[in-house]
Amino acid sequence: MKIAINGSQLFHLHTGIGQYVYYLLNSLAKIDNKNSYYILTDKPLPYKWQLPGNFTIVVLQAQNTEEWRRKSLVQFLLRKSISIYHDPNNGLFFPETKVCKLMVTIHDLISYRLPATVPEHYLQNITKILPEVISNSNLIITDSINSSKDIYHYFPNLEKNKVKIVYPGINDIYHPNYPLVKVKEMKAHYGINEDYILNIGGFIQRKNIFGLVNAYAQLLKKTTKKYQLVLVGNKCFTYKEVLKRTEALGINDMVIFTDYVPEQHLPLLYKGASLFVYPSLYEGFGLPPPLRHKNAVHLLYHPILHLYRKFWEIALSFVILKILITL
Repeated sequence: MKIAINGSQLFHLHTGIGQYVYYLLNSLAKIDNKNSYYILTDKPLPYKWQLPGNFTIVVLQAQNTEEWRRKSLVQFLLRKSISIYHDPNNGLFFPETKVCKLMVTIHDLISYRLPATVPEHYLQNITKILPEVISNSNLIITDSINSSKDIYHYFPNLEKNKVKIVYPGINDIYHPNYPLVKVKEMKAHYGINEDYILNIGGFIQRKNIFGLVNAYAQLLKKTTKKYQLVLVGNKCFTYKEVLKRTEALGINDMVIFTDYVPEQHLPLLYKGASLFVYPSLYEGFGLPPPLRHKNAVHLLYHPILHLYRKFWEIALSFVILKILITL
């Protein structure tokens, strides 16, 4: 059988979906040497990747995503007589014409649940094509019960057996057995010189970093023991706004912005943290909480606290303080 899988997110391995696609393909390569796999991109990958002979990376060029979906992709599926096409990126790279069996992984419906937190161009694109993707899919994979409920809520006419929940896996590098000397070396590498509270997730709006920073500023007023706040994530366009907030609050000397962190560093950062805080407003699944569990770190994860926005920051700082007191 010939199976094609969209690989556009392989250029973004620092993101959750990028990791999902990369490890999905690596796992398939380990267990399946019979079927033929075609990994479809619009340009060559910027890194070397050792895959078995039944895996082929194919570059399909196009002027834009719409042309890629409408023309380049459809022509390839027909030319190669593909049996199944899988788009693991919420259907953004689904073929405009159905010429084979189609699968999609829908990680979340944040564009429906919290549209104000989504960039306008993405919101317009995904809400335009997702009904078509839902309708044309033979199978829909999602990461969690929560996302499955959202899919059926916003698409109530969808057949009940069409959505399958497949939980994401966790890389074997995440475990609690790293020696403390390695943890100390990693802390020094990122300029961490105190016990610290860790957040991993980046600076997009729904990750609620502004709320975390405000709560952290209140926490510093309530405790004599000072914990640094370590924020892991690419310094994207919203990073400067978060930095300005820390300066306005007078806490910038206690907050560390690591920028992008290689995955092999993450287990040691988890291991060294006193507390991992994940105050995201919404997640389909959210990998960081289970990853910190593999590293035996205390967790504060409350994705519904945004419902009480007026009291959220006070409540969060109070809860963090209560947890830290017990350590």
